[in-house]
Amino acid sequence: WHTHGKFSKEIIACIEGEILIIFQDGSKVLLKETDDYKIEKEVAHMAVVGETPCEIIAMTIPKEV
Repeated sequence: WHTHGKFSKEIIACIEGEILIIFQDGSKVLLKETDDYKIEKEVAHMAVVGETPCEIIAMTIPKEV
C-alpha cells in the first residue's frame, strides 16, 4: 500500500492494456485503454497488472502553496 502524501492527488491514465487499482478499503477500479482515474490525497492504494501488459501515465499533482 502507498499514498502520495497529504498534499498530492494522482491521476492514472491507461494508454494500453488493463490495470486494476485496489484501495485499502477494499474497493477496486479497473482501468482499460483510454480510461483515467483520479486518486484523492492520502488514499492508500496499490496497482495490479493483469495478464496483458499495460502502459500508463501516472501524474502526481501537488497542492499549490
